[in-house]
Amino acid sequence: KQRRGWSEHGPQKFLQKQLLMEAELERTVGKDALALQKDQEALKLAGQNDFPCDEALCAERLSDYFAAKGLLRAAESYLWEAHYCYQSWGAEAKAASLDDHPQLRLRRQEGGSQGSSPNRSTSSSRTGSGSRSASLSSSDSDTSFSDLDLDSIMKSTRAISGEIILDNLIQKMLYIVLENAGAQRGVLVLSKADQLSVEAVYSVGDRDVVMESIPLARANDTKPLLCVEIANFVFNTGRAVVLDDAARSGNYAQAAYVQKQRPKSIICWPLTHLGTTTGVVYLENNSTSHAFPAERVEVLEILCSQMAVSMENALQFKHNLDLMKSFERFVPAEFLNLLSKDSVLDIQLGDGIEREMTVLFSDIRSFTTLVEALTAKEAIQFINEYLKAMESPIMSSGGFICQYVGDAI
Repeated sequence: KQRRGWSEHGPQKFLQKQLLMEAELERTVGKDALALQKDQEALKLAGQNDFPCDEALCAERLSDYFAAKGLLRAAESYLWEAHYCYQSWGAEAKAASLDDHPQLRLRRQEGGSQGSSPNRSTSSSRTGSGSRSASLSSSDSDTSFSDLDLDSIMKSTRAISGEIILDNLIQKMLYIVLENAGAQRGVLVLSKADQLSVEAVYSVGDRDVVMESIPLARANDTKPLLCVEIANFVFNTGRAVVLDDAARSGNYAQAAYVQKQRPKSIICWPLTHLGTTTGVVYLENNSTSHAFPAERVEVLEILCSQMAVSMENALQFKHNLDLMKSFERFVPAEFLNLLSKDSVLDIQLGDGIEREMTVLFSDIRSFTTLVEALTAKEAIQFINEYLKAMESPIMSSGGFICQYVGDAI
């Protein structure tokens, strides 16, 4: 209550603290999805308002949450962000204490990190002249994570992790990926109902991301979007493909799209969550060959790791919203308002409130005899016209319909 009062007068200073506390309260009563949403909102606000202490705490709590769920890659990502924020704040002892965190110790044992910064390097196995199939290796040292712009990467992953609305996340992801990878055009392909589908397309210079929903097999029917063969390969194998000069050499030089469009640099990276590939990010740069050197490949790997986690969170959030909306078709919003509830999922057994009300019961006289003379289509049309005629005066009088039973209201 105190935090909420402070937030009203100074939201830029206190709102992220309020949200973080509310997230803890939601978690204690088992509302994990709502707690996760508030944690991420708090993290985003703390970054926007330049409170690295709050930002670090939010990231650490998110790391603990994902670790408890067994989502270790997401847990590690947030823990590194917490480590970075504590260092930025000047809390060196706290940052150092995270070095002994089980998740970071595990990563070091795997050879994936050294000291206080992740150290992931990218090696390439040639799949043909002019192409690379990228894989991660802890023994090679093409490019160290510490050589990259850590601040830029952290801001990018934070922006991705802080978005929970699916359409907003997809747009933000493509903006960020194109900027960090040095690409000119990007295509997001996702697996939906056991079918690959082009979901979004963005080109540098365009005002907005174009939200599509086109089966991958027909992606190029209207206009050329991507090399379908590359997207299929990456999705099915979980292996990235990097083409230094796609039109001149490599395994896909003879593909119809490549032959017609003559693209230069192409990179396609899998979105993998809990060992399952859920989609791919396809990028092109048609101004120059060799546009995706090892350091850009490593940045893309880091970003795609966070993107896969955020996509899963956003999809789950969307599912929950759709579920609530479907429930609310049968539980009127007026019931929720009377109970002071935001959604049907907030209602607990035993919740109730007393109100003086007028109750109307209505049905159609001789309904059975009437409909026996109608076809099925005519009967449905008759019922719909009746319900429409009844709804208007009820709603305009401030009432609501709580139940339909055949012809009865």
